[in-house]
Amino acid sequence: MHSEIGMSYHFGDVPVRLRGRVDPLAANKVFGGAAPHGILSYDGRLLEMGLGLGGATKGVFDDKPVLTLPVYLRLGAIDGVMGELTNNFSLGSQRVELGSLRLSGYAPIADSMWIALRLQGTRSGGYLEGGLRFLVNGGGGPGSLFLTPLIGLAGVTEVRAAPRDSRSGFSLALGAEFRL
Repeated sequence: MHSEIGMSYHFGDVPVRLRGRVDPLAANKVFGGAAPHGILSYDGRLLEMGLGLGGATKGVFDDKPVLTLPVYLRLGAIDGVMGELTNNFSLGSQRVELGSLRLSGYAPIADSMWIALRLQGTRSGGYLEGGLRFLVNGGGGPGSLFLTPLIGLAGVTEVRAAPRDSRSGFSLALGAEFRL
């Protein structure tokens, strides 16, 4: 099972956002791992960019726990045409490596509906998903609820096992966003 959870806080009239995310949050019968991080960013109407700090448990990005350095970029309006990029670098012993790369984007196709795409990869797997994002309650401000059902393909390789065991298949996801 692979999951993620996150939240963000925008500081009122100041163009600053604080993001917190655990991605991935993964578990199966022999492994459990997580990579929580926080990002402080400049948040403009059409541009958001930030830098953060986090960590990853053993087996997520390396064979031991590591510090992570996430870098975030958003181009476009949050509820318009928008693309996001998050690079999460792992800071191992005497080396810096790309731990994960996440790309996502939305494009409106009707009032209260967007096309949604997500792509994420790590050295041990990744996924590609597409679907629709719906505004199901509210007008986009506080009290609004968005739901995003997605379908796609996912693959994972056990990086600590010898021989390496790989699995792939279809993925289903449901994203939810509630604005306070």
